Amino acid sequence: MGQPRDEQGAELRDQDETRPPRKYRVVLRDDPGDATPPGFIVNLARQLFVGSVEEALVIARRVEDEGSAIAGVYTYEIAETKVVQAHTMARRQEHSLVCSMEADV
Repeated sequence: MGQPRDEQGAELRDQDETRPPRKYRVVLRDDPGDATPPGFIVNLARQLFVGSVEEALVIARRVEDEGSAIAGVYTYEIAETKVVQAHTMARRQEHSLVCSMEADV
């Protein structure tokens, strides 16, 4: 008999089989030579990730002090877009900021 199907004939899945989408961390990393000014990181974090000055300052401070900071956690497509946007903003200002995404475990 197989799986139940909807009106169009597509297989229906059990609720147990449906999993939430995997999440990815967007990470800002201290660039080689420490050339990206903290003020730029704050502005980038506010525009792309957190919105508030306080949260953006925390991210910028972590990048400066610890070498990297998680800017946000998103689905794959959104994380990928945020990485591209961050690189685009940095290159337009001639900064070598490093931004990447990694699976959130």
